[in-house]
Amino acid sequence: MSIKTKEELLDENQALRASVKQLNNIISKQEFTTNLIQHAEENNREWLEHSPVCTKILSADLNLNYMSAAGVNALRIDDITPYYGKPYPFSFFPDSFKDEMLNSLHRVKEGGGGSCYSRGCRG
Repeated sequence: MSIKTKEELLDENQALRASVKQLNNIISKQEFTTNLIQHAEENNREWLEHSPVCTKILSADLNLNYMSAAGVNALRIDDITPYYGKPYPFSFFPDSFKDEMLNSLHRVKEGGGGSCYSRGCRG
């Protein structure tokens, strides 16, 4: 094992300081990005909750993940949480609606995108 010179130790120290500075910059950028994402999510949630339109978010297997306040109010549901994770459309909907909505949802699912409304979907 060799003993390092003062210059070698100073060079290593400088390299370590530069690495720490780079890591701090990366962490700051990640924290900034995380804050932006959290803010966007909060804004989106607020927009959905205060929208006059019933908005639903479904999983790929067509289970309900989210329903906006407008939808909950329109359906006169006191507590939507028991319906989360359950198949949509709900069993209490008329069969004609359920059949049309399921057909539309499957078309959207097969096409990989689109929007569904009470009278069908746009893909």
